[in-house]
Amino acid sequence: MEINNSYTIRHPIEKRKESINHSELINGIALVSRWWLHVVRQSRTNLVIKGPLEYSFLHDTLQSDYSIYSFNNIQVLDWQVLHKSNKTSNVQSNKYKEEFKVVDQLIQLLPQLKIVHYTCENAPVEASNTIVEMIRLYSPQLEINIDLSINGVGVFKWPLQQQQTGSSNNNKPNHTVIRIGQLFGVYQYEGETFTKSFYQMLDMLKPSILNLCCSQNNENGPSFDQHVPIDELIAHLSGSIKHINFGDTFIKLSTLSRLVNCTKGYGLESIRTVVIPHNHNIANWNEICSTLSSNNTRVKRLDLKRVNLPMACDMVGEPFASIWATNTTVEFLRLTHFDCIGTTSLFYTNLCHNQTITKLMLTHGTIQQSHLAEFSLVLSSNTNIVHLDINSNYLQSTKELVNAFKTNKSIRVLNIMNNQFTNNASAIISEALLESDTVQYLFLDRDWINPNQKYFKQSKSLKEYYQECEPTLSNHIDECFFDRFLFD
Repeated sequence: MEINNSYTIRHPIEKRKESINHSELINGIALVSRWWLHVVRQSRTNLVIKGPLEYSFLHDTLQSDYSIYSFNNIQVLDWQVLHKSNKTSNVQSNKYKEEFKVVDQLIQLLPQLKIVHYTCENAPVEASNTIVEMIRLYSPQLEINIDLSINGVGVFKWPLQQQQTGSSNNNKPNHTVIRIGQLFGVYQYEGETFTKSFYQMLDMLKPSILNLCCSQNNENGPSFDQHVPIDELIAHLSGSIKHINFGDTFIKLSTLSRLVNCTKGYGLESIRTVVIPHNHNIANWNEICSTLSSNNTRVKRLDLKRVNLPMACDMVGEPFASIWATNTTVEFLRLTHFDCIGTTSLFYTNLCHNQTITKLMLTHGTIQQSHLAEFSLVLSSNTNIVHLDINSNYLQSTKELVNAFKTNKSIRVLNIMNNQFTNNASAIISEALLESDTVQYLFLDRDWINPNQKYFKQSKSLKEYYQECEPTLSNHIDECFFDRFLFD
């Protein structure tokens, strides 16, 4: 009986009928909320600020008791200064001065801060002054990374007072990206004085990445290289530059030969440019190929677009093909309009055994139908290629190509748009891709995809496929194949 009485007293049902103590509940929620806020603050080590910095943000947001940030935990400050115009005024000038005072105060309040990212579009001179002051005060104590875009109309002057503020060669950012867009408006305002300011900026910021991709001829006026000679530009980049995107700007082969050779003062790792091999400069072309063959280079990403001129293709193709038997640096190879390599089987033979290239893009007539069997052998035997782009070669499917897609187990990203694959060939290639089933991202023509095909229903690896007609297709390709800093 005692046991039964004891059991009756301890029965939990009676406790469930008790009324809720709201005060205790609120206190419990408060404790949990305080604990959760503490956890969130501990995990928030990056502070991202988009747009102008104001005192109200510093005091009302960051110093609030309810802020998800703690000054003691911030290690990275990412300040994205987004300005749509280069036009400046006294109001803007004062605004930039006030902004720098705020960011200066903010940095002083962050004891664990290690890295500052500064991103500015269409920077007027006041924003440039902010960069100079930031470098002068905080380098090298902090890692300072700058992403600067110059594009559009207005005034661009690099601060001339850098000597007065105490800046020296020791005071420079750790990492600088400079993007150059259309400069017609800049020259309309400033003329050739831009060149002097631009060189001063390069000398101080010492960029590791220079992107001239948007700086092309169009209806808005002359291209970048008509105002800033490429050879002069490169002279200001020696010792710092690692990645250059010339876009469709042509550079001399003698200049390219210096850039790819690490024994001549440049440690270039990435380059995109247009080349025009011709009879009068074939010696420079051979020198480039020899440098890459002998690994006197640090180039990891090589993106070449060829302008076709009448000459013997084997003079271009054979030296270039020989590179890939011995080169151990290039991981990314893109060739556009490079049909000259189709004159020799050596290129494909060497690619079969290449152990370094992981991203291969042979597009716009680079692969000839007559050499498709040799290219198919590359797919069958090379297990290092992870990203493959063969778009716009206007190829017809063959048994060798289908078997290569069945055999290959390494490709994760595949672009086969703008070829001459019939509906029947498309179905056969789809079955081949299903058999290997390694492709995760696939780029196809608009009339290729049949949702009822087994491949799109049964593939376990396929994550996304994109059609030619999609408006955002180029963005998807860039995400899969390119580094956004280098080749956007």
